[in-house]
Amino acid sequence: MKNKILSTLKFLPVSDLLPHEIVNTEAVKKMSGLLINDQYKFPAIIVDINTNVIIDGHHRFEMIKAKGHLCAPCVYIDYQDDAILALKENINGEILNKNEIIKKAQQGIRLPHKFTYHVVKTDNDQLFHLGKFNERLDINLIYDLKK
Repeated sequence: MKNKILSTLKFLPVSDLLPHEIVNTEAVKKMSGLLINDQYKFPAIIVDINTNVIIDGHHRFEMIKAKGHLCAPCVYIDYQDDAILALKENINGEILNKNEIIKKAQQGIRLPHKFTYHVVKTDNDQLFHLGKFNERLDINLIYDLKK
């Protein structure tokens, strides 16, 4: 496993991001109610550095898009890193082919809601959800984008 899984925060155009999963629209609406005065208090969206496919944060992405923002707070990962595994639905799920996930996203095909569960495998074979490495932000989507 590489020492640093996630890159530093970047604001990426939402039009450049490729989702790979369907979202629960009710959950997106509920999250949207928490985005007051463009103050974003969620983790960044995790995106593959090579393809701009969203790996984690589909609901956050849809919330930002629905609110009309043109850019989203993101962190990159190298999805091809062997330490990153795609599992089906949960930590006990079968290992999925990451290249197939990327290919479907690039074709505009979305997998079912919460179909993938991404983990990082440590050097001593422990598995941790990818989100564990992603800190919660407290930024203003208008003001901080202009910095």
